[in-house]
Amino acid sequence: GEKGLLRDINKKGWNNPRIDKQYIKMDLKVIMSDIDNPNTDMDTWKSEYKNIIISSSGREFPMELLHNAFKDRSGVDVRAVPRFRSDKLCVWGIDPARSANNAEFSIVIGELGENYNQLVYCSGDKGLEFGAMTEKILMLDKCFPNTILIGMDQGGGGTAIRDNLRDRRFIPVNRAYLIDPEDPVNLPIIEQGTDLYRSILKMLIPTAERNTYWNKFAKNQLELHNTIIPFTTDGKYLFDEDTLPKEYFNGSEVKSEVVALYRAIHVMKKQIASVEIQKAGNFLSYFVKNGQKDRYSAFVYMHAMVQLYMQVYKDAVAQEEEAYGVAIRR
Repeated sequence: GEKGLLRDINKKGWNNPRIDKQYIKMDLKVIMSDIDNPNTDMDTWKSEYKNIIISSSGREFPMELLHNAFKDRSGVDVRAVPRFRSDKLCVWGIDPARSANNAEFSIVIGELGENYNQLVYCSGDKGLEFGAMTEKILMLDKCFPNTILIGMDQGGGGTAIRDNLRDRRFIPVNRAYLIDPEDPVNLPIIEQGTDLYRSILKMLIPTAERNTYWNKFAKNQLELHNTIIPFTTDGKYLFDEDTLPKEYFNGSEVKSEVVALYRAIHVMKKQIASVEIQKAGNFLSYFVKNGQKDRYSAFVYMHAMVQLYMQVYKDAVAQEEEAYGVAIRR
């Protein structure tokens, strides 16, 4: 009943929303279904189920900005779709997770394009051990073989994953290590020759200053429509089969997995929209009052790599294998 639903809301720490009488004639279970979703905040609930216009005050990424991210600069729907694999140049953001807590091991992947960059993949997994996290990175590296930069938070188990990515127990002898050449622990590997590694992994230490710059850059890319995100809407993950790559329906990528990928991207959008900001000295602090923000963090780290690519790598990716080690193929 209504009292039970409000009791569930109280468990989430929300202020009690008023349930209008007309909703009693509808399926309240459906209306209130997002209560148990850790990625739904009160403002999102009001907007989607009560049709209440919410203020974006204190939010770095208004939901409208994310909702319209499927359009290019001229306002045209570019028919962007997520992908399970891509041969284009790609950059990643990874937010590791310690298996002992409730955090997600989150990965966001973007394709670099001539006119815009497109988010093509997102995932968030709970309960993985560091070995399983490493294996997932290596699996996705095969699916996105032209990855040129991976930004991974050093905290939350990032150091353990880094060590695995240069360990022959995880990396076959015919496959190059994934390393950060600026990390001094990798010096013995670098001294053995460039054919042993690909210098694409960047270990990130998110200070208040860096977080501010990365978030502002990510927001700027969305505002300029330089970052495209496939269209999603809550509870309806619509897609036109004619616009999807044919491989989606060959082999293991069945429709349910396509829907799951859309859902993962939509949850990421909700996390991004729920992030609030406050002053932290001369910079900003980013936080959520309820729910999780792991996929949001991976999204921001992906943009940190886009920024690095624009600053340093753009003129280097076409050079020979010895330049940055990014052209090595397996």
